[in-house]
Amino acid sequence: MLIPGARLLLQVSMTILALGTTLPSQSRWRLILPTVRPAARNMTSLAFDRGRSTTVLFGGRGDFAVFADTWEWDGTIWLPLNPPTTPPARGDHGLVYDFARQRVVLFGGADYTFSTHYNDTWLFDGVDWQLQSPAVAPSPRSSMPLAFDHVRGTVLAFGGAIWRPGQIQNFDDTWEWDGRNWTQLFPAHRPSARGGHVMVGDPGRRRVVMCSGGTSLATASGDTWVWDGSDWGLDSGTGMNPTLWPGQLTFDVRRNLVAHIRQYFLFIAPLYLDVHWFADTTGGSNLIGGGTIGPALAYDEVRDELVQFGGYFDGCCAQSSTWLYRPDYIGYSTPFGTGCAGGLGVPALTGTRVRPQFTLDLTATNAQGYVMFTLGFDTTSWNNAQLPLDLAPFGMPGCHAYIRPEHTAATTAGANGVASISMRVPNDTSLINVAVFAQTLVASPGTNALGAVASNGLRVVIGRW
Repeated sequence: MLIPGARLLLQVSMTILALGTTLPSQSRWRLILPTVRPAARNMTSLAFDRGRSTTVLFGGRGDFAVFADTWEWDGTIWLPLNPPTTPPARGDHGLVYDFARQRVVLFGGADYTFSTHYNDTWLFDGVDWQLQSPAVAPSPRSSMPLAFDHVRGTVLAFGGAIWRPGQIQNFDDTWEWDGRNWTQLFPAHRPSARGGHVMVGDPGRRRVVMCSGGTSLATASGDTWVWDGSDWGLDSGTGMNPTLWPGQLTFDVRRNLVAHIRQYFLFIAPLYLDVHWFADTTGGSNLIGGGTIGPALAYDEVRDELVQFGGYFDGCCAQSSTWLYRPDYIGYSTPFGTGCAGGLGVPALTGTRVRPQFTLDLTATNAQGYVMFTLGFDTTSWNNAQLPLDLAPFGMPGCHAYIRPEHTAATTAGANGVASISMRVPNDTSLINVAVFAQTLVASPGTNALGAVASNGLRVVIGRW
């Protein structure tokens, strides 16, 4: 159903004029070379510590040695830390923030010559590293990435490799860390054995995404796999696959997107994943930072930046450069709040990535009968009442209003319980970075006194691409 959006888009334009909205600069890569910074290295790891709002770096492989140092990036400067205890020097290890236990977890890696591989587990609390003593653990290896599983509340690990001169052994096992012990999982399906792959938790879609890697540098895998908490599945989405490796993954919380930096020879643009892989074609080039092999990547949630450090410039040497990337132009939609259950369950509202001259598609699932889509610009108050507003006094216990409605469109759900609308966005660059909010009201006779339930809220930001 295509609805006219003249009234809504007029309000958008008025909002832009009132706020004095301006577009950010075209290039969003920034090279940072502070006087105090970690030494040049590749095969290092970064993890954003949400509890302390800093990005943690440990170890890595330099031109002549591996490191055992711990650093923090606070958004402006690198701070060298001096914990009383530290893991042995290594590179090509796994590092991730454990959201459930608010610790940075380190596992595995290898020494400089790759003659020794590790299978020790360390936790960092911001002050000191603590060596763990699990009853069992994955065998010694490097190139085994870690990701937080938001479904199970554990740290997930898959695969990895032993890279020794004349010996390459790749693994295809799945493990999880619960804060005290490692447990091997035996899913019905699993990716092929590999090292050099990358993984990240996707909390918005409650999954872990894994891609790239291979059995050697000459056999890169172009597949993308998704872990749902119980099994691996080969992602069937279309679009650009991150076949070039070794790359890095992180999760952009604000835009609810997986971000992938392609890291071999020539950088063009980051890849992003919602349902499909797509590329940022407007961000300019990062030929030095992106042309490196084996840098580290993290998303700084507080400062809304991708942070990339180090890497190996092909044919030369390890790097000590810090690159920051601001994904200002990306159109995205992020759900917030929770819906309330009706006859078909809790209605869920989702939206597509949108940009000028394209359509904004909104879809409500678990819907029946009459469905009203509401759109607006405010999530703070409605008719002098603070939002979110408890709808129990209006005959909808357990439901909440999350937005102040300024435009509505009605339709009916199909037999599959899905209702959708589309609205074309004009080809007007002044709309870029404007946020529109949406929520649906779904008929549900007999559920409550009003006979209706509400979905979650949805924040839609119009992008250049």
